[in-house]
Amino acid sequence: MAFQALVHGAGGVMWWGANFIESSSELWTTIKLTSGVINAISPWLVQPDSTVSVQAPGVEALLKAPLDGYSLLIIVNPNSTPVQTQITLAAPKPYTVVENLGWGEPPLVTKGSFSHWLEGYGVRVFAIRFSDTPS
Repeated sequence: MAFQALVHGAGGVMWWGANFIESSSELWTTIKLTSGVINAISPWLVQPDSTVSVQAPGVEALLKAPLDGYSLLIIVNPNSTPVQTQITLAAPKPYTVVENLGWGEPPLVTKGSFSHWLEGYGVRVFAIRFSDTPS
């Protein structure tokens, strides 16, 4: 839900009642991991949204404007059912997915799009680099 809130324009995320959560619980571990990723991507979150449109059927997406040469793409599956989606960026320049932050190898981009599988309520955060050459 934290990443879905960010995709829909939240300016921040706060966990209420953290002092009542056992420090050894799975919930607390997950909160720490989630807040760590949000902290790591926070420089992009204050950037404007990108003007490049994202098409990703079955999921929700947010593309942030470039920072230090990289754009940030957040993809969220808002449903409990796993989904395979084709993510297409309508960019005037070719791009590569440089990193799939924390979720394995980056996908290969072919003709402006790539396919990706997300588990129920899954999240992916991608670092995107656009080419200096128009397509």
